[in-house]
Amino acid sequence: MSLLPLLLIGLPLLLSAWAHGFTRQGASSLMLWVLVALPYGLSQLLNRQHAKLALLIILGGAAVTAIGQILFILIDTGVWTRPTAANLLAPVMVAAIILSLKEEKPGLAALYGAALLISGSRAGLLSGFAAWAVSHWFVGGKLPRWMPAAILGAGLITMTVFDATHGSLSQRIDWWAFAFTIWDSNFWVGAGPGSLRAMNLPYMPHAHNIWMQAVADLGLAGLIAVIGVVGFYAWRVWQSDDRRWPTMLIAALLMDGVFDFIYWAPPVTVSLLLIGDQLLPQTLRKHQEPYEHNQQPDHDTPRLRVMP
Repeated sequence: MSLLPLLLIGLPLLLSAWAHGFTRQGASSLMLWVLVALPYGLSQLLNRQHAKLALLIILGGAAVTAIGQILFILIDTGVWTRPTAANLLAPVMVAAIILSLKEEKPGLAALYGAALLISGSRAGLLSGFAAWAVSHWFVGGKLPRWMPAAILGAGLITMTVFDATHGSLSQRIDWWAFAFTIWDSNFWVGAGPGSLRAMNLPYMPHAHNIWMQAVADLGLAGLIAVIGVVGFYAWRVWQSDDRRWPTMLIAALLMDGVFDFIYWAPPVTVSLLLIGDQLLPQTLRKHQEPYEHNQQPDHDTPRLRVMP
């Protein structure tokens, strides 16, 4: 798989860090990029089957750990709490479910599904709905008229219920508005990598939206980079013969990106890149070329006789 998406993100990251004098936050962000690029680049040296086996084992370990953490706390205290970094676990579990279904491993898909449910991540659950809708479209040819409304309604109900208890949606709207204000003041290269985290705002280590995070940190250059990454993978999917599974992953991550920003954690980013590698075919679709002049035609194929 091409390293182009990492380069598309790395260039505006470097540009913004340089424009702001390579602050501590900028240097840390560049180091996070290296922690993603290095293991992902090394993974390209592995055999595809070996990489898939290792990935499934790692994802299974993550799911079991999350479920075990929940059960341990429940048994010990009698209180049901979300696992640590649930918002990071959820999109990876959605991606793992897609990979397991593609590989026809329903047991693993059920394990990942359980981890997704106990994560309690609203963005993760909505991304699962998005993936399911795309899957239904590929299988059935078209979505029932009620499905988009049902998905939107389920999302609004989920966000509203949690907003009543945690203030989740209203906080996110405030965070997005604040990130947009930062972009308005630093249009071209943003406020610098890691700027939101450096502000130490209450409950706002990031913008909780991939688009707002990109423009706040990296400005217009970051926005173009994110669009370029999405466009690159969309082009790869369009050129492939089996579009169902990678399209499900793209839809899930785009939905998750509306309500959260997970790519500051290198293990999450590397896991999603590796899953994307497994879902995308290694070779692009090739149009059938007519036989060349020196190629022998099939004698079983009837040919028209040209009359003099």
